[in-house]
Amino acid sequence: LPQEVVSYIFSFLPLADIKSSARVCHLWAKASDDPLLWKNTTATLYTKSKTFPDSLIYSLQCKSQQCLTSLSKLDISWCKGLGDSAVKTVATALPSISHLSLAGCKEVHLSSWQSLGKNLKSLSFLDISRSDITDVILLKFAEVPTLSLRSIDLSACKQLTDNGVKFFIPDSKSSVLPLQTLILNGCTMATDNFLKRCLPAMVNLQQLDISSCLHVGDSGMHVITELLTNLKMLKISWCANITDVTDATLVNVSRHLRSLRELSFNGCSLVTDTGVIAIAQGLSQLQTLDASKCDGVSDLSVFHLAKHSSRLTHLDLSMCSHVTSNGVDEL
Repeated sequence: LPQEVVSYIFSFLPLADIKSSARVCHLWAKASDDPLLWKNTTATLYTKSKTFPDSLIYSLQCKSQQCLTSLSKLDISWCKGLGDSAVKTVATALPSISHLSLAGCKEVHLSSWQSLGKNLKSLSFLDISRSDITDVILLKFAEVPTLSLRSIDLSACKQLTDNGVKFFIPDSKSSVLPLQTLILNGCTMATDNFLKRCLPAMVNLQQLDISSCLHVGDSGMHVITELLTNLKMLKISWCANITDVTDATLVNVSRHLRSLRELSFNGCSLVTDTGVIAIAQGLSQLQTLDASKCDGVSDLSVFHLAKHSSRLTHLDLSMCSHVTSNGVDEL
């Protein structure tokens, strides 16, 4: 059979089978390199070695020229020893990347970040959680004129401070960032000042996670409810300095964030049935609710959720000691 026909047949196979088929003969190996077979594929590289092997870099370069020209998603999270050479290879060899995960990567320097920003013109989803990125690197990265992120994950980035806030502030006061997802779980840069300065340019934000952000307080929470009226996901679990993540906070959320589909406030011990009832009655679009470890929540909350939250599909009330089988039976 002609190579084109073999490639067409391969298009009906799972990727794992295509990989196995490529080992059968020379013709099938060439047929398996058809870029259309690998379109919309997520490539994941992982190594336990202390340095990122040159062989992996070489393989990535070769495959990028053969069949990965349209690769859009690449995950190289937690690759020990991932350095500048590997990152620059990604930037130059895979210009079509739109989703990139560098979570846990500790040895990527300024020049590599600039290379990523300049070459990956389609980059819109970036995960650099638990990396050692600094304010200086983040701000230099922001200077790339073509950078237009829709999602960024900065969870547990311990070296970031309020000084990096300018990354999220557009040059023009009238500009609005295209950012739709911002994950700051445990990130040290997330403070009330950060939220006050950045959120006015993030009115399109749909997902916000500030869980375990110990420097976010009541005033930051007020800014969220006032400005982010299009928000669909909000996570405020274990925010120790939001002293009134109580019923009043949830009542405010239920009044202003009507589009919410996912809400998490687990570990907020001051929340009672009053707050959960307000959520049940006010958030008609809610699909996922995490109220675990909230001792003030009882069967009464469950009754109202069962009555008003018709779209609810995921409910976590674990370790809520006042929720009994009577309440669960109402679901």
